[in-house]
Amino acid sequence: GRADHDQRAALIDAGGEDPRITFSFEHVPAEDLSVVLAASDVVVLPFRQISTSGSALLALSFGRPVMVPRAEVFDELAEEVGDAWVRRFDPPLSASVLAHTLASPLPLGSPALEAHGWDRIATATLEVYRSARSRRGGSSRSQ
Repeated sequence: GRADHDQRAALIDAGGEDPRITFSFEHVPAEDLSVVLAASDVVVLPFRQISTSGSALLALSFGRPVMVPRAEVFDELAEEVGDAWVRRFDPPLSASVLAHTLASPLPLGSPALEAHGWDRIATATLEVYRSARSRRGGSSRSQ
């Protein structure tokens, strides 16, 4: 995806001369994203700041492990799906960190993403709204 000049330079430097690593710094249209993910062994998401990551969940839903900076949100995700699927690193991203990840065996199958399924998300969202409404003195009846 898009990256500024400094981010590009850092990623290219971290990638070293490894022929297994391909860089693309253009916007990936939605209709091409599944092709890019299917062609990936590992999806590297070198966020500088993060509180949630739809891109990590998308990659995992395609059965691709993610490589992400150590952050609470990714620690929780790794607890849910396993360290083989969520590979965390201490920034900055470096060639040795990438090489270590690429040398590690890839997980088989698909990660357990049940906690992020639409039914669970809808139920949790509904409960938040019901709770907020009841705190404001509103009815707790289902509509």
